[in-house]
Amino acid sequence: MASWKRMTATLVLCLLAGEALAQSADGNWRCSMIGDIPIGILTISGSSYQFQSTNVSWEPNDNPANGSGSLGFDGAYLWPESGPLKDSFGVTGMFSDRFINWNNNDGTLMGCRN
Repeated sequence: MASWKRMTATLVLCLLAGEALAQSADGNWRCSMIGDIPIGILTISGSSYQFQSTNVSWEPNDNPANGSGSLGFDGAYLWPESGPLKDSFGVTGMFSDRFINWNNNDGTLMGCRN
């Protein structure tokens, strides 16, 4: 009986791990600063991203923080390896299927929703 319980527990853990591995940050994300102030649109595809800053109406604007780079992942955690998220913002993030929370040394910088 104990062997059956262990097998069931192992199966449940494997299913949960598979679900976590299937989670992806791919897509277009609208990013806002604290106070729900639009800051930009983040597009992620695999380990690549592009950031386009916006005005408060979500219209693109010219900004030195615009650009592309690469991301590293470890489960639900992600960090920029290059590009404006690293050079201009200095953030690391945590994501779910609907939200990315970006933090820097001063705390939460922005949140992105898809």
